[in-house]
Amino acid sequence: MTHPVTTVAIRTERLIHRTVTLDDTGDVALNWNVDDPPLSHEEAIGRVQWMQANHAANAPGRLVHLCLAIVHRETGRIIGWCGLDQRDASKARHVLSVAGRALGAVRSNTMNQSPTTESNHFRLHQLAEGVFAAIATNGGSAICNAGIIDLGGQVLVYDTFLTPQAASDLRQAIASLFGPLPCIVINSHYHNDHIWGNQVFAAEAPIIASRRTRALIATEGAEEFKWYSANSAQRLEALRAQYQAADEEQRQELLLWMGEYGGVVEALPHLRVCLPTITFDDRLEIHGARYTAELVAYEGGHTGHDTVLYLPQAGILFMSDLLFVGFHPYLADGDPAQLLKALRAVSPLNANDIVPGHGPVGTSGDLALMIDYVEECLETARTLVEAGHASEAELDQLRVPDKYAHWQLPRFYRTNIRFMCSQLRPASG
Repeated sequence: MTHPVTTVAIRTERLIHRTVTLDDTGDVALNWNVDDPPLSHEEAIGRVQWMQANHAANAPGRLVHLCLAIVHRETGRIIGWCGLDQRDASKARHVLSVAGRALGAVRSNTMNQSPTTESNHFRLHQLAEGVFAAIATNGGSAICNAGIIDLGGQVLVYDTFLTPQAASDLRQAIASLFGPLPCIVINSHYHNDHIWGNQVFAAEAPIIASRRTRALIATEGAEEFKWYSANSAQRLEALRAQYQAADEEQRQELLLWMGEYGGVVEALPHLRVCLPTITFDDRLEIHGARYTAELVAYEGGHTGHDTVLYLPQAGILFMSDLLFVGFHPYLADGDPAQLLKALRAVSPLNANDIVPGHGPVGTSGDLALMIDYVEECLETARTLVEAGHASEAELDQLRVPDKYAHWQLPRFYRTNIRFMCSQLRPASG
């Protein structure tokens, strides 16, 4: 028998005390114990699932276990833990002592700060002074992650989400964090979930992309806009019907798609695609008083051209969809060999925090795991093609390897193998 997981959120002027979900995995990994090294992504998932299982034992009038993350409202990051554990009084005292340390830190560091705007579309995670990752929340219409960087005198926005609704919240968060600083927008690649928020910034900020990405927005992106305009309402209706009949695991994935198509349906009456106004070929540096942002574009990895943003002074790398963390990547619009080339090119960079296009903030370990995933998919596809077992029926029976079974969007695994098989089959003549 399954029990609903307790959901608690207590808000104060500077803090939010709330239960965690798998969306918080990256923050849990970094902040599980302030005195120990960060957890691995898999260990953090285990901690979240452990808390959810304990919370499921709670019942009206009987509180067995409650563990709340202490979230700093200004940054959106977990800074400590508090709660009650009726199973072991010593554990309860430990949890509350961690909470006390966190509360003391907030009291000393945020006396003169005003709370930032909260959003249903993303959560802000501070990575360094003036550097934030905006991590998309399931069910919202951001869909992808974005980045905010105060270079010192100007703010870079790395990707603008799927919808103007989510981008408007991002713009409001920037104003709350930094005041009226001028912005520069970076488009990492042409896919709609990364650029359809451009219109929120277009009147006041230059939009920068690689020359190839701009061309793809004008061509492939225009076709994408036509398809979503014609099909989003119907897709949303179908997803809602599926949701009613789905189990809890299926509903988590359906929420993502419902957020996407619901957000597009809401935006379509006023949505317009804004092209980049400044382009570069392969590399561009943007200098500020605090940081230098290094933009490097890679050909054919996830799409025809994909731009990463590296902050060498902070050891932070924004990779957009060249990296997925805790999600199966979508590989069918690029070249897996070129993707591996790009992943290996950025691996030597001194990056402690790596922000993916989808999923929580990762590390070099997640980058290595992405390389493993692409290599293993290629090997699986090659084996199937050589053995003559790459028919549609046989591909439909493929199981996700145990190593990646906990990743979200498992449908992309078969999509990726099918795409690779089609590339490896000899051309019929």
